[in-house]
Amino acid sequence: MPHRPGELVVVGGGASNPTMLDQLAQRSGLKVTMGDQQGWVGDFIEAQAFAYLVVRSLDGRTLTFPGTTGVSRSLTGGRLVRPEETAAG
Repeated sequence: MPHRPGELVVVGGGASNPTMLDQLAQRSGLKVTMGDQQGWVGDFIEAQAFAYLVVRSLDGRTLTFPGTTGVSRSLTGGRLVRPEETAAG
């Protein structure tokens, strides 16, 4: 990022975890707010993010990159397991 952010906005299940929010604020030195306080529907944003990752994964597209996450190489998502596969073992 070219500039340090002034605030962290947290969405999804983590936004309901006061310990996590406190730790984010302490460790980052930034103001931490919940997305709902910004007028966002945080749970929907989290669901949309996972749907985006699922579509990329199903298409075999890269989900993580060395320059952003520190992985050794670019990686795609996990493996799709259909319910009938789990029943068969």
